[in-house]
Amino acid sequence: RLLAALDACCGLTALFDVQPDFGHGDIKTKNILFSASGVAKLANFSFTCASRRARAVQRAASGVARAGSPGYAAPEYLETGVCSEASEVYSVGVVLLELLSRQRPVRPSGATVVSDVQPELPGVVERVGRLLDAKAHWPEAIASQLAALAGRCVQGSPARRPRVSDV
Repeated sequence: RLLAALDACCGLTALFDVQPDFGHGDIKTKNILFSASGVAKLANFSFTCASRRARAVQRAASGVARAGSPGYAAPEYLETGVCSEASEVYSVGVVLLELLSRQRPVRPSGATVVSDVQPELPGVVERVGRLLDAKAHWPEAIASQLAALAGRCVQGSPARRPRVSDV
């Protein structure tokens, strides 16, 4: 699971290095596929999103404002339809939480794994620890580091999220 997330982050970093004005726009576990050699790859670029600078071009071309999948998309991306490195990092954080907990990002009740974690409050590592998938047998040190990283990635304020290259 961890290698899949790492491979996907490497792909996202490469995307921002090559095309900083565009992002994936729909990062979620279903869009992380494996090659024949077992390397995880980001797939399904149908929601490719544009930064503010490139947004006018995208809107003119498609006539549709797009925002990623519920539970995975950052609040500001859902609100504006403008994707950024920070909104992509938020989605990566949700994927990490899903990998750690094996819980869907949104439950039928509408509650989210992010709201369970309460990333703005102290104690995020402990809250994620209570959600861990027992069948995964996460080593404590790795689970703690991933929980802390996921908590930083899903911060409400985009400015408080790490850069994708730091994930």
